Amino acid sequence: MLDNYRARDKVEKLYDSLKNENGQHRLRTGNNNSVYGPFFLNFIALILRSELDKRMKESKIRNRMTTSKLLDELGKIKSVTTASGKTILLEITKNQRELISKLKIKKIT
Repeated sequence: MLDNYRARDKVEKLYDSLKNENGQHRLRTGNNNSVYGPFFLNFIALILRSELDKRMKESKIRNRMTTSKLLDELGKIKSVTTASGKTILLEITKNQRELISKLKIKKIT
């Protein structure tokens, strides 16, 4: 019974984040077909956020950092693409490297 309650609570929290935190605003349209694209993209974003929350909980990052702060920190990582098409990753801080390794994110090259 407790597992069912926790699963329901998690789904409700994810749905709340879909509505409020992912930049969802009213889709002012009279056509249902124009809603499908943004809704699908937000559903994919919700799946990715759920996986990120799971990894944060497993690595105990959640105890010291919110999801928003984590995304802000990782969002500072920059890369440059040369004219030949080669991508060069700019400097990554020690804190960012630690977060990437704790979250088990595939090595950034």
